[in-house]
Amino acid sequence: MNLTKKHIVCLVVCLMLVLVGAVAFANPQVTIINKSGHPLYVYDSDGKGTATPLTKLLTDATPFKLTLQSATGRKIWFAAGQLKALESRGVEADPFNPTNDGDVMFNFMEYTSNGSVYTIDNSYVDVFSYPITLMFSTTYKDVCQAYHEYGFTSFSAVAKALQSQGAPWSNLVWPNPSKKMYRIVGPNKIWPFKSANDIPPQAPANYRQFWNALPPNGTQLFNPVGNFDGWKQFYQDDGVAGHKEALLKTGYFKALLSAASPDKYGKHGFYISPKDSKAEFTNLPSSVQLTITVYPYEK
Repeated sequence: MNLTKKHIVCLVVCLMLVLVGAVAFANPQVTIINKSGHPLYVYDSDGKGTATPLTKLLTDATPFKLTLQSATGRKIWFAAGQLKALESRGVEADPFNPTNDGDVMFNFMEYTSNGSVYTIDNSYVDVFSYPITLMFSTTYKDVCQAYHEYGFTSFSAVAKALQSQGAPWSNLVWPNPSKKMYRIVGPNKIWPFKSANDIPPQAPANYRQFWNALPPNGTQLFNPVGNFDGWKQFYQDDGVAGHKEALLKTGYFKALLSAASPDKYGKHGFYISPKDSKAEFTNLPSSVQLTITVYPYEK
């Protein structure tokens, strides 16, 4: 078969376009590094029980590449042991229920991807045992700064900062006299209970003390808005006078921000309240590579 130079050039160009298209529409990959000092179970799950979660056991700090699924609202879980309910039923772990993985230390991240663009965030709104950081390979618009490590690397630094805020914020640290449980539970996980007595009996008594000190219908934090409503509704920088200041004055914000450094945009890169606008990394192309590092829960 004889091919003219023109045909060869066209063939080469077509192959290049196919390859470029394949790269452009390849699902994003993230690199996970386990610096926890312990074997770490990693799960990628929708949390709805619709499919068996992807599972990986990281026994050391060898980088692991995780391909993000084309989906919305998935979570990447990091756990000190197997999350059996998640593995068997796809049900998310409940920190207050030992029959639903409540006796395992864990944390999670959330992401959405359409195959070539992804949005990801790290949340400390509900509950966490591991400090997790994010580092991007590229500065992309004002969404992320290259090689800035977003987040904090020390659980104990946050626990001590909460203790220094005094009650009720110190009550959010899981008591650990036996050195068997490292966990901080955020206000958002406790306030939805109708009363302190509704908090599960397996939960430490100090969480009921937090609820009693700052009940959701109280206005100690966001007068005249109720505590829980203010926490759920306020944006950190929504422009409404007093909103940003009210959130930044809470002991939970103070403690978590004290352990982390913002980037050049003033972004700390993790959720503290449900509508914190300086947390999410949105619509990043797959060319913006991400490294997720999990640090020890006991330091």
